[in-house]
Amino acid sequence: MRDYVQIFNHLNEIKKNCYSPYSNYKVVCSFYLNEGIVINGVNIENVAYNPTICAERSAIAQFISSGKINSKLDFVALYADSKVPVYPCGTCRQTLIEFLDGKTEVLIFNNQGFVESHKLEEFIPYSFNLKNIK
Repeated sequence: MRDYVQIFNHLNEIKKNCYSPYSNYKVVCSFYLNEGIVINGVNIENVAYNPTICAERSAIAQFISSGKINSKLDFVALYADSKVPVYPCGTCRQTLIEFLDGKTEVLIFNNQGFVESHKLEEFIPYSFNLKNIK
């Protein structure tokens, strides 16, 4: 059983690291590894918008650069400072499915707390991946 309150509190703590001066919209994506390590990503905006980095891709970059890419992932927690649930954009869905197992549990949080749980593959059925080009 997951402690949603503890996860929510962690996500709320990490949101202070978001860089979102243009939208003031804060998003956090945390990868909880089986070994007890948590890898965090936050959204990083840019005045030109195109170079903006979503929290999910920020977490993937941390996951890879920390050398933990081969670690077993327990679940992903995604937080958006919003009243409604927010899901990964198309680019993030494709990036997540590239590096994570489709069966990975994704917990969705809004600014009120835990909302729902999904498998990553539910966000991008019929995904294009490495198997398609081999």
